[in-house]
Amino acid sequence: MPQIRVAKDSLSKLTQLYGIGTSYYDFRGERHKVSRDSRVAILAAMGVDASSEEAIEKAVHAFETSSWMRMLPPALIIIVPVPLG
Repeated sequence: MPQIRVAKDSLSKLTQLYGIGTSYYDFRGERHKVSRDSRVAILAAMGVDASSEEAIEKAVHAFETSSWMRMLPPALIIIVPVPLG
């Protein structure tokens, strides 16, 4: 069963929601952490304000509620008569 990682701080939670990693492995197999400034810049490039703790909390809330606010795709319901007998 895959492990679920829980973010320790609000910026980590926001980057996790947007699929931005907090670290990476280079060609030698060495692990490097992605700096806070880099993660904020990546989010900004995606149109997400992470310039302050308040902005981060708002962005997390907006991301988490956006899926609930989305309309369902249109559906077509067809009733097919079933012969009796």
